[in-house]
Amino acid sequence: MPLVNKKILQTNVLFVAIVMMTLALSHYFALDVNASTGDEVRAAKKIVSVVYDDSGSMQGERWSFANYSMQALIALMNEQDELYITFMSQPETSQEISLNSLQSSVNKIHDISNHRYTPELALDTAMSRLDSISENDPTTQFWYIVMTDGEIYDDLESDGNVIDIQRKLDSYKNKLMSNSSKLNIVYLGMVGASPVTGDPINNLYSYMPETDSDIVSAMRNISNVVSSRIVAESITRINSKEIKVTSELPLFNLSVLSQRSSAKIVKAKADEIDLNVQRNISLDATDLPNGSPLPDLYGNAGVINLIENGEQKVIAAGTYTITFSDEVDVNDIVVQFEPAIGFRTDIVCNGVAVGSLDELNYGDKVSIRLVPVIPGTDEEIPYETLPEGMKIDIEYKVDGNVVASSQTGELTDITIDEGNNRLRGTIIIPGFAPYISEESFEIVNIVYHFGIVVEEPDVYVPEGKKPENYEVSGVTYDRSCIKDIVFDDTNTVRFWIINDGKKLNSEEQSDINVSLEFVGMDFKPSQDSGLWGFLGSKLMKARLEQNADGSYSLVPEVPSFLPFMTLVIKDGTYTANVVVSRDNSVSNVGSFKILRNKAENSIPWIYILFLLFLLYLLGMIIFKKKFMHQHVFYERWSNNDGTGVLRDSDDFYLSSLPTLLLPTSACFKKRWGIVFLAETDGGVYITGKSIAQTYEYYGYGFGDPESDIYSISEGLFCSIKENGVREANDMPLGTNPVYFKYTSESSELIRIWINDD
Repeated sequence: MPLVNKKILQTNVLFVAIVMMTLALSHYFALDVNASTGDEVRAAKKIVSVVYDDSGSMQGERWSFANYSMQALIALMNEQDELYITFMSQPETSQEISLNSLQSSVNKIHDISNHRYTPELALDTAMSRLDSISENDPTTQFWYIVMTDGEIYDDLESDGNVIDIQRKLDSYKNKLMSNSSKLNIVYLGMVGASPVTGDPINNLYSYMPETDSDIVSAMRNISNVVSSRIVAESITRINSKEIKVTSELPLFNLSVLSQRSSAKIVKAKADEIDLNVQRNISLDATDLPNGSPLPDLYGNAGVINLIENGEQKVIAAGTYTITFSDEVDVNDIVVQFEPAIGFRTDIVCNGVAVGSLDELNYGDKVSIRLVPVIPGTDEEIPYETLPEGMKIDIEYKVDGNVVASSQTGELTDITIDEGNNRLRGTIIIPGFAPYISEESFEIVNIVYHFGIVVEEPDVYVPEGKKPENYEVSGVTYDRSCIKDIVFDDTNTVRFWIINDGKKLNSEEQSDINVSLEFVGMDFKPSQDSGLWGFLGSKLMKARLEQNADGSYSLVPEVPSFLPFMTLVIKDGTYTANVVVSRDNSVSNVGSFKILRNKAENSIPWIYILFLLFLLYLLGMIIFKKKFMHQHVFYERWSNNDGTGVLRDSDDFYLSSLPTLLLPTSACFKKRWGIVFLAETDGGVYITGKSIAQTYEYYGYGFGDPESDIYSISEGLFCSIKENGVREANDMPLGTNPVYFKYTSESSELIRIWINDD
């Protein structure tokens, strides 16, 4: 393949380096750490097994680009990650690449030479390496990557059979690794390789570049799937050796690739804070065995982080200044951010916030929400600064079965069940592989044998009011003085929650989240109620109050009446029904009595009459229909050749005082031959009966009687029916006038209305 021109090479080489930089595979999201413990914050761990085609067909530029990319991969991986490479030239061996001596590992990749064949054994060896790794952390991701440019054979020589690489990779889909996470698979089938159809939903990603130059684009697409680092959109030149970049998100680290330069990072600052230059690794693929001479294919890979007191910390969002050892060109620099996004799990159980999953018990009703925060803190990250399109799925599983799931990052109304409980959060960013964070906790369903013990002491309250020869049975209260009783655990019905026959105190009830609940009360009246029993109309209410020792008292709720009004409380037996909160089938009842004291019968009848009079007077003043002091006007007009002439006028006020003793349901006033009656809402109407007795014609009119007396008269109703009986409708009276005529021959027209003055 001919050499590319220098300018195109410069651009492509940058992208190639970015591609394998992404395979450092440190994801966006932090492990769950506690800021107060001093634990070091770090990115999630990645375990990567690469099948690297070093066959003869890779020679030339293809070899140089792939080799350079592998160098960048090693240089930019985090120290907690694991990288294994299976060369097709050595298919029986999966070599672990040391991430503690990165420069030495980079140099080893530089020196590899090619081999003739592409055996299937290399695929099996790379997968066996992943299968052999025991990992408990559910956030760790496993990656299986195949990079080849030819068909793969089923033996170590090229005269074997070509394998079905599609079927082989499909068999790995949804493969569960040692930490129960699913395997991620990437296939890069370069020019001449067997085709593979991807299945991103099941974490199989396939890239099939058709030319050597397309390899660069394919690798760039791989970076979008696997990358944890975001390429900085803008790099500002301060001077020939300094640049400035900005991030809106907190970071684990910054990676810097200086292309076509041996300049190393010597200093970095975040505002006024000195950052740590973690590493500078030289990359060189200018002149490789079996590669094409590409003089621009060299550079430096640097990583910057923040170390405080020997521990790595999160770098705050802001602006960062980076200083190099030599002059650099901003056009030859790629800066990538590794954002630091942790999560806080907010749990609400039965309406109360819970500190951790360990506090949950069987049967608890919970809501759970994942909140993005800066790792190691509870400080929420503003939504607008999160990667565009990011979604958080959450799933609740019990013993491997999905109980509930949501695509909003929140689960509501979840009942905690016994068994192995798992909360799995899946972070979805368009163009990237899903990230899974999982927490597990065991729930044991302890079987309780609840019961309710009822204590009803023989007590009469108040003791000094007890009638002579009265036999006390159970808790009994004197109705006449119940307002003065001080209720406590000595004079009330008491309930105890028991488990296996043992009474539970307050702390024990709290530990297992159990309580007593009041579900209602029944009433049975006294057989000998007498007059006062007949007058009683109100049922007593009650509530449960927990005592310091864990028992519950049934406390009557005394109505807030006047003292003598306690006599309206119904006397008899009140029975309360209670249940255990965690098992409503466990119930019991407790009773108290309200006693009608016999002394109540000696109250003189005059008080009864006085009470009735007060009630009657109260009804007259407040509830009875009455006028509201309306101003009523009267005018009498006579017909004079089609026009009206005012002959007489009068007015009066409808008194607002009630008419107390009249045998009618409303206040009334008779004047001008008609009866005015008060309505319930304070309005006024004229009775139809009085209209029919006085006038032959009646109705409303809206003209001026001085000019329209004839037309007003013509529009009135007649109160004489066909059978000769006189009837009229009630007429509401307001500001619109009501008109009347004595007879059809009469020349006089009466107008009556109310003025709102």
